[in-house]
Amino acid sequence: MNNTIPNELTSRPQWLKWYETDDGGKRPIGKSNDPATWCEYEDIATHDRIAFVIDGSDPYTGIDLDGCITNGEFDDWATEILNRFKGLAYCEVSPSGKGVKLLTRGKKPDSSRCTHKIGEGKTQVECYDFARFWTITKQTLKGFESIGDGQAAVDWLCDKYLKTEQPNRVEQGGNLSHLNLNPVGTSSLHQRAQAYADKVPPSSSGSRNNDAFRLAGNLNAIVGEYGERLTDGEVLSLVRYWNLRNPEPLADNELLTLVASARVNGTPRADKVATPAATLSSTTVYPPGTTTFTDDQYDKIAKTYRLEPVWSLGKLLEADLKESFIVNGVLIENQPCLMGGAFKTLKTTIALDLAMSLCSGASS
Repeated sequence: MNNTIPNELTSRPQWLKWYETDDGGKRPIGKSNDPATWCEYEDIATHDRIAFVIDGSDPYTGIDLDGCITNGEFDDWATEILNRFKGLAYCEVSPSGKGVKLLTRGKKPDSSRCTHKIGEGKTQVECYDFARFWTITKQTLKGFESIGDGQAAVDWLCDKYLKTEQPNRVEQGGNLSHLNLNPVGTSSLHQRAQAYADKVPPSSSGSRNNDAFRLAGNLNAIVGEYGERLTDGEVLSLVRYWNLRNPEPLADNELLTLVASARVNGTPRADKVATPAATLSSTTVYPPGTTTFTDDQYDKIAKTYRLEPVWSLGKLLEADLKESFIVNGVLIENQPCLMGGAFKTLKTTIALDLAMSLCSGASS
């Protein structure tokens, strides 16, 4: 093994540092789809943990053979792959020492998956050609010091390990009720998200991955009127609807990878918040969970609903209510009341409602 990285890689300003998480994962210091966070190779050449960015506009594809080294020898399935890429790819031992990573010139065929399990544990083939940081160890395999045209080898690899059935496409506006898609709810948040996805036009084969990543990122940025957001499953469902309008839909495994990546990578989108109520009148009804108002809005609410406190908080605390409930069946004088619930289950709203009810003398 030697430590010679091809000049065609070191001459590109597509480098990042990375660190290892507590659970053994690898995280870039920067973003694989944000060139503003990349740097020149010379800036990080002496760092222990460096990575090259495969960004989709360059000619490279990365192949990761995980868990392919047993007792210092390559497993048969890995040997077959390495023989296909010898002389066509730059190859290093991976940071774990249990696999190898190759870089070649070529692009994955449409509808190819990203991963294929070979055996137990993390023994698998991975293949990526965009938005991926590629760890570099400088532990180069002999015979794999340079990069060549590996398109034929990439085609072979994807045909043998990463081929998937192409989903049937549907025309925009077509009936999708027969498809096995996760339903999206009917709340204001879901309606806004569905409307947003419907407006995104179908994509050509050359931009499907980036368009799907962008759509997922924008869907993640939509915020409901109570601060809630779509779940990953709901985002995936909406991206699936959009994908099936494409002339050549992406494979579902590819969509899953893109949606998961959009949640944590890329430049964060500005939050798309719900439009607040424009006016306040005697017929205005604020939905449960609305807890933030301006002082003027509080005044208008009090006048609208004629909340006229009959007991001050001080009077309530001074009252002789020993052994009696302040809130029947809930809160006893001088006793704590613990209110529990999951995030965004209206705990604050309930507490405010109880307080306002006590002050007004109304039942809660």
